[in-house]
Amino acid sequence: MTRREYDFWQEETQRSKSQWRMDEISLHNNNEYLFYKGGEHGFFIMIDVTGKIEIGNYIGAYPHIGEAVFNIRGTKTLPTQDEAVRRVVSHLGIQFLIDVIH
Repeated sequence: MTRREYDFWQEETQRSKSQWRMDEISLHNNNEYLFYKGGEHGFFIMIDVTGKIEIGNYIGAYPHIGEAVFNIRGTKTLPTQDEAVRRVVSHLGIQFLIDVIH
């Protein structure tokens, strides 16, 4: 990791403490949605390509969320990934959408 990447991740984890963020790398590399908030330690929602939703908390997301230790607290599987995303957005509401889009 370069110094620039390190500085960026520090800034990113500080911003994620109060609102949900989406990890673009997971979406790009695996076609999975990873939403998180809480900086280095916080909460996550993962939606994989099969429609499986996992929620829980994590620790150690430093220097990147992908380095975190995820503790799954609940799972639900819907028929498709699109349906799973809609369910999460419906459940968490407009503020969740604003957070991840902003």
